[in-house]
Amino acid sequence: MRRYSKGLTLLELLVALTASLILVGGVATAFISVLRASDEAESIVRAHTSARSATQAIARDLRLLQLDSDPAYRQLILVDQPLASPDPREEVDGLDDGPGAGTQWTAPDDRHALIGGVVQERAPFVGVPDLGDANVDEDPGYSADEITFILPAGVMAAGSPRTRITYRIGEFDGERALLRATVANPAPDGSGSPEVVEPVIFDPVSLDILAWNSNNNAVASPLAGQPYWQSTWNAAGIMLPSIVPSRAPAGVPPFRYPAAFMIRVTVNAERFPLSENPGWQLGATPLKTVAMTTIVNVESVIQDPLYDAWVRN
Repeated sequence: MRRYSKGLTLLELLVALTASLILVGGVATAFISVLRASDEAESIVRAHTSARSATQAIARDLRLLQLDSDPAYRQLILVDQPLASPDPREEVDGLDDGPGAGTQWTAPDDRHALIGGVVQERAPFVGVPDLGDANVDEDPGYSADEITFILPAGVMAAGSPRTRITYRIGEFDGERALLRATVANPAPDGSGSPEVVEPVIFDPVSLDILAWNSNNNAVASPLAGQPYWQSTWNAAGIMLPSIVPSRAPAGVPPFRYPAAFMIRVTVNAERFPLSENPGWQLGATPLKTVAMTTIVNVESVIQDPLYDAWVRN
C-alpha cells in the first residue's frame, strides 16, 4: 500500500514565512544600528582630530610672536565676530555679560590650576568666577573670529623676510573651512605678494580667540586694572601714555602683544557636512559638535623683564 507524506499547509507556510521575515528584519535592523553607531563614532573621532590639528596650528604660529625691529611691521589684529543666532548665548569673552547676566555662572570655584599639588586660583581672582575655573560657564556661543599678524624669520635685520598670516573661517572649493592665508614679504600698507590660502581643516563651526591683556586698559576685567581676557586687539592702537602694564610706574612702555591667547575651535561632529544642514547657524536644527581649547603663551612677552617685574610680581 503506497503512503504519502503530509505536506505543509498554507497556514504553516505563512507562519514560517512570517517568522523568517521577523528574524531577517531584526538582523537587518541590528546591522543598520551598528553601521550608524560606527559612522557616528567615526564622525566624532574625525571632529576631535580636526579640532586638535587646528588649535595646534594656530598655537604654533602665535607662540612665535615677537616685536619687529621695524615699528611699521608690529602688527597684530584680532577681530571678534560672534555668529548671529536667535538663541541667547554668552559672548565668548570669559565674562558673565550675556542675556540674563548674573545668572549664567555657577558659584565660583577657585580651581584654576594645580600648583604644587594644591588646587588654587590666581591671587587677584580668588572668589571671582572667571574663565578657567571649575563649574563656570565657558561661554558656549559660536564665533568666526579672525586674527592677522606678522612673523619675522629669526633675528630681524634690514631686508629680512617676513610673513603676514591670517586665520579665518571661509570657503575652500565650495566647502566651509578654517583657512590659513599667508603673504610673503608684505609691505607695511598690506600690499605685497599674492595671498596664498590653504585649508587647515574642513567643517569648522566656530573659531574663538581671546587675548590676555597685561596692560591696564583691560576695561572688561572683573577687577579694575587687572589683566584679563580681551576679545579684540590692535597692536597699532596700543600707545603711551594712557596704557601701561598693570602696576607699572608711569611712563613704562605697554606690551603691544598679549601675554597669551586662548584658542577654541569647534568642529561639526555630525555624519553629514554643514552644507547639508543650512539651519545650523540659526539654531533651527540640532548640531553635534566637538570643541577643543588650548592656551598658548607668547614667550617674547612673558620673558620680558618688565613683565616679570610689573605683572607677574
